[in-house]
Amino acid sequence: GWTCDDAEESEPVWKLVGDTLMLTLSNLFFLPAVVLALYYRLYTEALIYAATMLFSTFYHTCDQEMNHKHLPDVLEKACHALYNSKEVLQFCDFFCAILSFWVTIISMAKLPDQLVSFLHMLGVLLVSILVQYNRTGIQVFAVPIPLGLLILTITLVVRSYRRKKVLKANRSCAIWLTLGVLCAVAAVLVFALIETTSNYQYVHSGWHVMIALSLVFLLPYCRRDRPGSGLSTAPRPSSLSSQASGLTEVASIDWATNPEDTVRPVSIRSLPPGQSTC
Repeated sequence: GWTCDDAEESEPVWKLVGDTLMLTLSNLFFLPAVVLALYYRLYTEALIYAATMLFSTFYHTCDQEMNHKHLPDVLEKACHALYNSKEVLQFCDFFCAILSFWVTIISMAKLPDQLVSFLHMLGVLLVSILVQYNRTGIQVFAVPIPLGLLILTITLVVRSYRRKKVLKANRSCAIWLTLGVLCAVAAVLVFALIETTSNYQYVHSGWHVMIALSLVFLLPYCRRDRPGSGLSTAPRPSSLSSQASGLTEVASIDWATNPEDTVRPVSIRSLPPGQSTC
């Protein structure tokens, strides 16, 4: 009606509250990714995942509840300042979501730290420009994610060329990578092709879940070796016994073979007491 007093066709309160809870609580699926990233010492990735979870929760709370006056006064004022007036929350929500993909792909490439820092800043600049230009457009995915995959592919090709063999993932690693890629592709397709205003709360909640699961599946491939945690993949010489004095060191291991396929013995030299090894 003209005075908006006819509530027969309005949505019930339980549905409005349910939509809000669905959109906000689905962000809790990012918690396993944050914990796993911290466990693997991927602190930058953990920070971005946590920021994605927090900004998305705050943004959807304001987006769903601002017009219904269900929020406490402090939170309502914060929503008015950061959501209605400046659109800060919407920008941060989209920015952190896309950046989480970028930092994960760069981490999978396992590049030197100096190059990783450069690529992180490149991703920040690129994603911020695209999100500000059109945060709901498909180009926010179509530009940074293929670029990140190109960097990953070039890295693997160069690494394979230097080692003179094609790098292959073992069976368990291939399974996790496949699941992660499938979840990420499904999330992008859902966002670009299925999400509408009528199914927004359901589809977008699924988007949160699929993004978070893809990060969980991809993180084992990105992990860094933790000293003493059993994650190190460096082979240890099995022919050397550990000594309490710590005065022996493998100086050189020559695996060059002669025509009879014989292996030269390992040369071992003693260190003077008190001298540490590298």
